[in-house]
Amino acid sequence: MARYALIITASGRVDNVIEYDGVSPFNPPTGMELRVATDDAEPGGTWNGSAFVRAVVPTPTRTQVLMREVTNPIKEYDGSGDPVN
Repeated sequence: MARYALIITASGRVDNVIEYDGVSPFNPPTGMELRVATDDAEPGGTWNGSAFVRAVVPTPTRTQVLMREVTNPIKEYDGSGDPVN
């Protein structure tokens, strides 16, 4: 089995990555195409016509980081001041 990417033809966005033997009858849904996936193929990424491009992972804003600390407070620290998991 090989990995294949289901690509939305109009936008080039990767909708899903599946395992497929490459020979069994399979018709992608209307408006989608099937391509052999590389390691860079992932849902949310894109196909630029010659290569897969990974999705950009946004950097959290300062507010998002602070809100995470407020909603998930660290309950305990070790002797050197590092959080204990």
